[in-house]
Amino acid sequence: MINKELVFAHFAGQITPLQKRLIEQWLQDEANQESFYRWLVEWEHLSPSYAPELDSALDRYVRHMEATAPVAAIHVGTGTEPIRRGGFSRRWLAAAAVFIGVILAGWLGRERIWYQTYQTAFGETRSISLPDGSKVTLNANSELQVPRFGFGDQTREVILFGEAFFSVTHQVGNQKFLVKTRENFNVTVLGTEFTVYTRTRGGKVMLRRGKVQLSYTENRHQKEVMLKPGDLATFGNQNRLQLRSHVEPEKYSAFTERRFVFEDMPLREFGEMLTENYGLQVEISTDSLARRTIVGSFRADNADDLLNTISELFGIRVIRDKNTVRFVEDQ
Repeated sequence: MINKELVFAHFAGQITPLQKRLIEQWLQDEANQESFYRWLVEWEHLSPSYAPELDSALDRYVRHMEATAPVAAIHVGTGTEPIRRGGFSRRWLAAAAVFIGVILAGWLGRERIWYQTYQTAFGETRSISLPDGSKVTLNANSELQVPRFGFGDQTREVILFGEAFFSVTHQVGNQKFLVKTRENFNVTVLGTEFTVYTRTRGGKVMLRRGKVQLSYTENRHQKEVMLKPGDLATFGNQNRLQLRSHVEPEKYSAFTERRFVFEDMPLREFGEMLTENYGLQVEISTDSLARRTIVGSFRADNADDLLNTISELFGIRVIRDKNTVRFVEDQ
């Protein structure tokens, strides 16, 4: 039976090969992985020496190699004592590289221990319930990181890349909810509904209900702004903020219902959206076609539904070859 005591012994390197194999089989069940990570964090607190010290670890390993390196026996005259040659062979240098790699991989893998990561594939949406009762709907090709331990006790912080609609529960103690992004802006709320878009093309925050505070960096200066319902904040070049009021919030959470709402979106920008959401590479035959704009609301369960809609709307040919799509005007 796999229990905490056995797993602790595993962390300390005090188990048999058979016990190690049993733990590996036990970890194939995702339900057991959460216990494994929780016990690992507990064991780290009890055994602070576990934190890798690369310099001392490498020094110990070098001394180990010096002590155990192969000895070349050279007989001079009648002597029989071997003479030790200096330096390491390629085999020992390779072993050292592997050893260092294992240490670094363990250290860099701490993110996997501390955060539960939710991901969506191209064309997929996913609903997530957080431990505090808040709800998140991830759009396609998105990622949300949630702390495995302590979420809701002292802080509520998540990390987003992609696009998501948040419905955040208000807590009695007015504990804040923070959405961090990789695009130099963060969203702080108490209890509200809003959409966050953060991709390589920039970022957007659309407030549907409640109040949120945006913190962002522009030209190396830290700035803050409060949003009210109906406000749309867009971050462009150099994280410069553009703020619009009285925008319909439902348009920016339409993806939760597999709908797409376009307001004078150029076909070139539509192609970029196809790349983000479906992983398609889009080619447009002419610049004039790329500048034509899309207006309307459309439901689509997949990329082909959207492509058929665009073909009919513009009267153009859509040629798809696996993940490459070409828009061509009929002559």
